[in-house]
Amino acid sequence: MKSGSIEIPNDWFTAGPQVSAEARTLHLALLCESNSEGTDGSIDYRRIRIAALQVNITVELAELLQELIDAKVWSAVVSEGVLSSVILNGWENHMKSAADMKALSRKRRKAGRAGARARGDVAPKPQLSREEINAMVNGGIE
Repeated sequence: MKSGSIEIPNDWFTAGPQVSAEARTLHLALLCESNSEGTDGSIDYRRIRIAALQVNITVELAELLQELIDAKVWSAVVSEGVLSSVILNGWENHMKSAADMKALSRKRRKAGRAGARARGDVAPKPQLSREEINAMVNGGIE
């Protein structure tokens, strides 16, 4: 199943790890957060809390994260004995990197602009002479 550029294996919810409905909701929220922020599957704890709030997670966040970590969907990154972030296991196998997504976005934007110009939807930028630019900048004084 695909949604935008996020790819979720078809059997993840049925044949994949057995986790609670709240953990699945958190998993999807974390996928979306990582994708929208271009973090390549790594999310710091502050962003985890933001993603949980956005989908109205009402149970203990630490328990849901532990459920996803125990199911080997996410891996914990611990710094000084405290959870600092999580990393999606297998991100590189299912998702495009943030750099690849930016390059694709630039390519699509350029093609869209070219198509709009070809249809006449967008007038080309007028080319001003150096004298016209100087006159505009200097208030008519050359």
